[in-house]
Amino acid sequence: MAAGRARPTDAHFMGRALALGARGLGRTWPNPPVGAVLVRGGRVVGEGFHTRAGAPHAEIKALRAAGASEADLTIMFKDNPAYLVKLPALGGGAAPRQR
Repeated sequence: MAAGRARPTDAHFMGRALALGARGLGRTWPNPPVGAVLVRGGRVVGEGFHTRAGAPHAEIKALRAAGASEADLTIMFKDNPAYLVKLPALGGGAAPRQR
């Protein structure tokens, strides 16, 4: 980061994940909209959102955008934060209902 610029905070990255997830509103039924942001060294290295039911989930898209694969999960997340936001699934979702 350039000198004198504030380092992004957790709230900043969560806000970005929320904005990404909102892009899937109304398009992911029966799944909830989800946004994902992967951060390494205080910088975004990958992000994604769930675009439609049946499509890869947000975290998989973020991994791919970061140049990683599902097999790299342990390496990617070791000492690096991932910000995932699941927006409310209005009217239900694919998750099992509790009885």
